[in-house]
Amino acid sequence: MKKAVSVLCVILLLFLIGVVAIAAPSSGEFGENLFWSVDDNGTLTVSGEGPMPATDQYPWKNVSNVKAAVIGNGVTTIGARAFWELASLKSVTIADTVESVGIYAFYNCRSLETVSFGKGLKTISSHAFRGCESLREALFQEGLVSIENHAFFQCGGLERVSFPSSLESLGIHSFEGCEALKEVKIPERIQSVPQYAFYGCKALETVELPARLTAIEANAFRECESLKIVNFPEGLKKIEDHAFMDCVLLEVADLPDSLTELGGYAFYNCRMLKKIDIPGSAGKVEPFAFYNCYSATEISIGEGITEIDKGAFRNCSKVEQADIPVSAKAIRDGAFYGCLAVTKVNYDGSQEQWSGIAIEPNNDPLLSAKINQVKKEYYQLGDVNTDGKINSVDARYLLRISAKLENATELQGKLGDINEDGKINSIDARLALRISARLISAPEKQIEEILPAV
Repeated sequence: MKKAVSVLCVILLLFLIGVVAIAAPSSGEFGENLFWSVDDNGTLTVSGEGPMPATDQYPWKNVSNVKAAVIGNGVTTIGARAFWELASLKSVTIADTVESVGIYAFYNCRSLETVSFGKGLKTISSHAFRGCESLREALFQEGLVSIENHAFFQCGGLERVSFPSSLESLGIHSFEGCEALKEVKIPERIQSVPQYAFYGCKALETVELPARLTAIEANAFRECESLKIVNFPEGLKKIEDHAFMDCVLLEVADLPDSLTELGGYAFYNCRMLKKIDIPGSAGKVEPFAFYNCYSATEISIGEGITEIDKGAFRNCSKVEQADIPVSAKAIRDGAFYGCLAVTKVNYDGSQEQWSGIAIEPNNDPLLSAKINQVKKEYYQLGDVNTDGKINSVDARYLLRISAKLENATELQGKLGDINEDGKINSIDARLALRISARLISAPEKQIEEILPAV
């Protein structure tokens, strides 16, 4: 009886082994023109010619311990979900013939450490490497055109990315949550940094933006806590809502004169920002745009700003001086609330005009600060001593300045360069003499000088 039971157990074990073998083969055909195999070292190779067929069940899905994947020459696409949650996968090599990586292709491959991208790759589809938390670098080859939405979302270990000059578009959330990423250089063909593209990249220290960039969309660099300096290109038109919100170490943000839209909360809680200089081309300072930028000591608002909305500079507690343009017709509730250090407001207009600005409640610093009328004077080029005429006195000044017997003030430096060659010398002195003798006409150009506020 015992012998019979033992024989039965052996037969049952052999049957189960056979079932497993049938359920998880190590090689086979895949579609019409592809073949796959897994060797003893755990390397999965896909070979043949053409695209991977669309399927919900890839033949290697249940093969255990696949450590590496090699997509061979001749294969043209990596299919959607091809390696979905393949937990043991550590490395991927993609042949030059592959043109696209499908959606969710390597989704949640948490052990994936290295990917070798082929030269023929043009598109990395949505969510392709999402959740690959062990991936350390992504070095793309020239020829790549598009990285789509969420492609490297939550790749928390990604430290280095190298974008090729061929890249034309980035998708929304494409590198969101890449907390180890330290440096980003966006190539010249990119005209817009999309929403949430680098949101939460907490180690990101430097960003290089291309000359052709026209827009930084909402939340693009939000919570980039290590970012210190951003140099915006001339030609940038839009910085949208929350774009740099909670970039707590950001010190420098030089906004270009081309800017036409500055979104609400754009620099919210940028606590280390030293100076706030807003070009008039932006038209309006949106709500809470510079809320809690408490390291800034000066606010300069360009002519052309018509409205300063609620909370725009709230809690900018170290600001001592604010420049308000004549064009600012409305200052909304609490725009300067908590700016307790403001003692001087420079306003290029009359007291009557200042009184006409709609300053709403909770803007006590503006209401109580001394209003300083900014004054401008205009002087004629060549009138070095600013007495209203060009004569031999000006010529003597110029000779002494050119001989370094006398130091020129900044204004004299502007007025004395009669031939506008960038320096003051004997040529300018001779021109002044010829003008005073009426041998040549005086220059028509006038130099504008802004006098200190009093």
